[in-house]
Amino acid sequence: EAHAIEALAAGTDCIVAQGSEAGGHGCRPEVGSGTIALAARIVSVVRSNEEWHDTPVLAAGGIVDGRGLVAALALGCDGVVLGTRLWASHEGKGLVSYKERLADSNIGPDEVIRTQVMDGIQNSYTPNPWPEPFDSSGLIRNSTIDTWHGDYDK
Repeated sequence: EAHAIEALAAGTDCIVAQGSEAGGHGCRPEVGSGTIALAARIVSVVRSNEEWHDTPVLAAGGIVDGRGLVAALALGCDGVVLGTRLWASHEGKGLVSYKERLADSNIGPDEVIRTQVMDGIQNSYTPNPWPEPFDSSGLIRNSTIDTWHGDYDK
């Protein structure tokens, strides 16, 4: 919420309320909020301020179909941002095997986790690490994540 107010005060053209269900990089779960709760709060902040009330608010995170769009519109959002869902398309860049796994209809919410494991691995060798607290990613569980999640400092 504070980041949205700061962006609005700086004159942003749009606010994206990205919840912790987002698949890409985002806040760690312990400092983030779910998409529905966050989007509702951001809409209230924006609409209650005379200077900012016309600024579009877009919901992002865990929105994969029309039902998520309808939920965001019901909260007062002007639209949604689909990231991971579009990444899995034919046009998206990435390994076909990853995209196929992501689009697998048998993947349920219990098989997806927001974790610092992969960003931690990358941050250990890159000159441009992901900054805290934006150093987590929503990922499909695998053996590496299951081994290191929650015990990341081993």
